[in-house]
Amino acid sequence: MAASLQNMVGCKLCKSTNYCHWRLIVRFYSSKPCTLKRGADVDPAVSSCFQNGEFKIRKHPGIMRQRRIQVPERLDSAVNVLAERYLNQSVLEEANKMNQRLQMRHVPIEDLEKRALGEQIRADITKQAETKAVHIPEKSKNDWITSRVNKMLKTVSGHWQSFDYTGHNGLVYVISRLAKNYSVISQCLLEIHKRDEQFVPRSVYNYGSGTGSCVWAAHEIWKKSVFEYYCVDPVQDMNTIARLLLQDGEEQKQMYIRGVYFRQFSPSDEKNTFELVVSGYTLLEQPNRSERLKTIERLWNMTQNYLVLVEVGSFAGYSVIMEARDFILHKTTEDQEPEGHVFAPCPHDLQCPKKSLEKVPCTFEVDLKQLAYRKGQPEQERYSYIIIKRGKRNEGTSQWPRLIQPSVCASDHTHCKVCCPDGYLNQVIITKSKHSRELYKCSQISKWGDLLPIIWTEDILTRHNTTQEDDQFDQSGDTFITDRDVNTGFRKDGTNLACADSFGLGQKTETNDARWDHIELNNQNKADTCRSSFSSAGIQTKLDSTETVQDLEHPTEAKSEVQTENITSSL
Repeated sequence: MAASLQNMVGCKLCKSTNYCHWRLIVRFYSSKPCTLKRGADVDPAVSSCFQNGEFKIRKHPGIMRQRRIQVPERLDSAVNVLAERYLNQSVLEEANKMNQRLQMRHVPIEDLEKRALGEQIRADITKQAETKAVHIPEKSKNDWITSRVNKMLKTVSGHWQSFDYTGHNGLVYVISRLAKNYSVISQCLLEIHKRDEQFVPRSVYNYGSGTGSCVWAAHEIWKKSVFEYYCVDPVQDMNTIARLLLQDGEEQKQMYIRGVYFRQFSPSDEKNTFELVVSGYTLLEQPNRSERLKTIERLWNMTQNYLVLVEVGSFAGYSVIMEARDFILHKTTEDQEPEGHVFAPCPHDLQCPKKSLEKVPCTFEVDLKQLAYRKGQPEQERYSYIIIKRGKRNEGTSQWPRLIQPSVCASDHTHCKVCCPDGYLNQVIITKSKHSRELYKCSQISKWGDLLPIIWTEDILTRHNTTQEDDQFDQSGDTFITDRDVNTGFRKDGTNLACADSFGLGQKTETNDARWDHIELNNQNKADTCRSSFSSAGIQTKLDSTETVQDLEHPTEAKSEVQTENITSSL
């Protein structure tokens, strides 16, 4: 070890030799991470399909994220016809600005909250004016304070405004959002089709139909099986544009897809029901929470099988999606009979574990190809969504954990961050040597948003649940932390969690004090060995007798350069 450090002092590959030193130290002395135990493996039903050759591992049934999605050629051609007839090249800049505004929207603040916030801002401004002795005439003082309050209130509250989609703005919206809306809704409907192949809707209700992307996406999946598309959009110009797109951009032609009806007002939710109800990017258009909940209730009352809600991939979009999720699930529990359950993305009906985190939304990503009018550039679109199905939850794919962040495929192992059926967020490491080939390959192939076809034994679940009370994401949502000390990596009671998990000890108790003392003594010996290695290599250390090897994993000088995974629990 000392010789290695001496050789690295003259490293020419990087400017900072300390970086190389700490990388080697952390790799050599890091605690053993928690891995997925042998009690977890690929679902037997999926494993038998692998062995029978029904499908290959790279196409396992948990894969939900589609490859780059492209709008149908016929729809792309219709957009070109309308763009050449009514638009010029400056529309691309307008489309980019509109997309940015839509992505940056905030949830409209409620009147009571706005009034309370305004009073607080007024009090602060008045106090500052008195403190700084600002000279303002008494006659205009009230007007001056009011103008400052309104200006600050717009900045703090997000200044929500409804969008104007009439006339020219409607065509700009087509160029800006058609490909993205189509790709996201197509991804959601494809997941329903893949996990529930027997479901073939005969009627589809699309609230906030906009450009009609839901009609095209459903037609691509179920073809002529759908007999009725009931599309509602309060802006008549958007209905006209959607109809022209179905007519190849020509007014005199018939619509390519039959059974499509455009309306400005919603039908009665007491007399009309549909097998599939889709609402995309409409919740943030509502002016307040009361209107959002009324809209959600009407949509749920008209749902026979599936309700699909989609919003932008921001914290605001995630917030309104969670609001709809909680409202429907709470509504179903009032009568003590579950009317529905979360079909996707959550594998459970419990509270979303990310709600307890500050500004960490649960979003997903879809790969898409832009319109030919925009030169067909490849892009990614983030979105938040919820699919709720009528009836009780069934076993099968609904019990598989879902990848909530991109996996990290390292040498012979994979880091997966998943949302589990027990309602917890977990990071697991699937290794090539300790797990089956099928499980390892599935973890390598699966991407952000896919399901991992994993099952585990009851004893693994029990141990997992007992250790989850202390586990949570950090505020950035990138790593997992526990009630351990930030600097040392030890629990607040002095125990080393990572080392305990590797020995299977769990938390420190009276029955395993001796084994805990043995482990902590080994850690102290490692620290002494490391200190002597530094001295022989000519490296100055600042370790005192109370520091442990865990301190080496978080050096103050290299925090921005060395990133270590905090693996806190195993399934």
